[in-house]
Amino acid sequence: MTGRMKGIPRTAGKAGNGMRDDRNLPSRADIRKLAVWVMRHPILRDHYAIGGGAWLTLRLPRSRLSVDVDTFSSNENVSSYRAMMEIVQTCQKNRFPYRIIRRGEHFCQIVVGYPLPERGIKVDIGKIWRPVKLETDRRIGCKVLSAGDMAAEKLKCVVDRIEPTDVYDLCRLHETYPAEFRKALDSLRAQGETGELLVRIQRCFEVTDGVGTKERLTAAERLWMESYVPKMVKDISVRARKETQAPPDNPDMPY
Repeated sequence: MTGRMKGIPRTAGKAGNGMRDDRNLPSRADIRKLAVWVMRHPILRDHYAIGGGAWLTLRLPRSRLSVDVDTFSSNENVSSYRAMMEIVQTCQKNRFPYRIIRRGEHFCQIVVGYPLPERGIKVDIGKIWRPVKLETDRRIGCKVLSAGDMAAEKLKCVVDRIEPTDVYDLCRLHETYPAEFRKALDSLRAQGETGELLVRIQRCFEVTDGVGTKERLTAAERLWMESYVPKMVKDISVRARKETQAPPDNPDMPY
């Protein structure tokens, strides 16, 4: 590590819901600067795309603020470790502070002191083990996951872990990209997991104080989520019933 990173109180400005956000989070402008900077590194530029909470922060102005920058690749032959080391070399060259959290061939985490040297922002470099569509968002200035792939990943996140921010993100995706959401949901239904999805959504509402979660929602964000979830759950429930009433693969086959 070069330099020393200390977290300092910092107001991120107004949240997407129009209320002041007094948490120590990077601003949307900070996330965008880091995302563009990260994606200029050759391996990340050629093989990775922005996803996760940063995707929503950068593409949906009313969405919550992300605490990190997530990047993903579906290329199993590309090394996330080598991608991270390109970032390390740039930090060393420019004397930016950094701290490596996790090293792995397919998943790495590093806190980078750009553009906030005193605070730092975490960068995740990971894999998605299925084909994905990468799109260039010219407004942001780098590659991003498609809306359909983003919805599929968030659905998987809600099934795999209990994080209220995941349900909030899922609501925003359902609101903004309904067609892409339903297509991703049909893929989840084909795996027989829509019932589990509904259970996990309910579990997230049992987390009220933010203890043990990645990042707490503001009161306004949680209120919006609670008001929107019934609409999304109704949509999911319709497809869950189709899952339990699915006909045999070949209904014309004599038994």
